[in-house]
Amino acid sequence: MICILRKQMLASGRIIRLFTICAVLLLFSCSGEDESLLPVMPDHFEEIAFSLDDIATDLEVIPLSNDVPVLRSRHVEWYDNRFYVGDLYNNRIYRFTNDGKYIDMLDRQGRGAEEYLYIVDFFIDERTGHIYISTNIDKIVVYNQDFEFIRNIPYPQEREGALDAKWLNGSIHLFYFNYSGEGNGWVNIDTSGQIINSRQAIDKYKLPCSEFDIQIFENNGRLYRHYNLNDTIYEIDSTGYHPYCLVGRKFSDGYNLVVDERTGGRSFHKTNDPYREFRSIYGIGDYWLINYRKIFPSAEYNVIEETVLYDYKANKFYLINSCRAEPGSPVHIGPPNDWAGWGAIFPRAYLETDDGSYILYPMDSYRFIERTLCDEFINSDPSRPEIKQRMIDIVDILTIEDNPVMVLLKLKH
Repeated sequence: MICILRKQMLASGRIIRLFTICAVLLLFSCSGEDESLLPVMPDHFEEIAFSLDDIATDLEVIPLSNDVPVLRSRHVEWYDNRFYVGDLYNNRIYRFTNDGKYIDMLDRQGRGAEEYLYIVDFFIDERTGHIYISTNIDKIVVYNQDFEFIRNIPYPQEREGALDAKWLNGSIHLFYFNYSGEGNGWVNIDTSGQIINSRQAIDKYKLPCSEFDIQIFENNGRLYRHYNLNDTIYEIDSTGYHPYCLVGRKFSDGYNLVVDERTGGRSFHKTNDPYREFRSIYGIGDYWLINYRKIFPSAEYNVIEETVLYDYKANKFYLINSCRAEPGSPVHIGPPNDWAGWGAIFPRAYLETDDGSYILYPMDSYRFIERTLCDEFINSDPSRPEIKQRMIDIVDILTIEDNPVMVLLKLKH
């Protein structure tokens, strides 16, 4: 009898301890306030000899045909073996084959119920092929693969500032950047516009916001957000915001991270000391690519672009690219292209295709020609000379007035 009671007491003790542990974990996961155990970006980055061989297997360059003029082609989607290229200057979406041949366009600009006034961004439902266009007014407009109108999805709340829309796991995620800090910061809606989840804003945004102030990015089916005035990168799921990583602001080399103070849309810094700017984050496979700009104010306004690779499974930060950039020069951030001895791969999109995963870099033809004809490229001795030759062959058929080219870096699994 005593043995039985003793076993029951031990079992009860285990249950109580297990319940206590679960309660503590639940409290932590729900509150999201305890950041003491989060990884912190270090005050220096270990510089490593990086090669595209570490993350990729091949690189392709696909020129877009010149049947239609494509401007501002940073927004690109992939569906049914086709490129969907957003021309935000003309507010159109062009469709091209996988080898760059023009097919047709979606052009429904207007003020009617089945039209849009401006395209802010767009995405495609991988299950149905429906095209969702987020506008700068009050709605998302949905079209089918024949570019026929399906429905409007009103934004579920008013906004004061910018709004970012992302598609993930079969639903729409809206991020509001209201300057007052009031209202929801994140609203998750289904394809009919019904609210699935929402969370209150956690930041009060300065006026105005720029593309470098606010980062929303996806990695391995998860969404993350970072606001430049907040030191925390949050993971977002159905239960809300969860602190994931802390952004360090002090660096051992003296280039401390600062934020812009903006007046009338122009950025400036009240400092004559060297400083860093946080530029962008992209998720690729098991990594994040984090881009910084180091600036030392002087008459020449010298700039160094940095690309840091974050291995989030190992919680390691590696400096993989660092190069000087003069005012007005092209951006150099991204993985260095040691295969061809040519610039860096600046990610603009992440594509999942039938034959693998890709980083996409839409590049203006004149930029591509400029890089490929420069002395540094011509005199380079790359590790993959066949890729260098591909680029030379492409340049031979391009002019500076041609449409952009799609630079595709095929990633390892």
